[in-house]
Amino acid sequence: MSDQTSSPLREATPGVTTPWRVAAALMVVQAVALFGVGIWSGFDGGSARSWSFAATLVVLAGCVAALAWLLNAGRSAARSPTLLWNALLLPIGFTVGDGGAPWAGWLIIAVAVLTFLATVLARPHEVAARDGQD
Repeated sequence: MSDQTSSPLREATPGVTTPWRVAAALMVVQAVALFGVGIWSGFDGGSARSWSFAATLVVLAGCVAALAWLLNAGRSAARSPTLLWNALLLPIGFTVGDGGAPWAGWLIIAVAVLTFLATVLARPHEVAARDGQD
């Protein structure tokens, strides 16, 4: 037995650097928010249209969670979809802010920009170099 305790995620991905983990954590925040808003909107409206919107948000939350899982594993294939997703969140944030909820709009923009920057800083060659050393 070892004196050190380590998480299973850390053991599964030993060479993944901090930007990868930050990007993954921010994507988890986005997935949880999407899931929560999706469930809330379904129960709030009660109509077939609101449940359709809720289902769409829950599916998107699953996709974002999958990207977070891949980023946490250091998979460079998750970088481009993550960058695109967060670039698309910028006009959504401006629209939400202009639509009467400026705090929510700025929150969406802030999380999108932070996730975008963390993803850009997550260099794929670091993971490739790690994989080549094994």
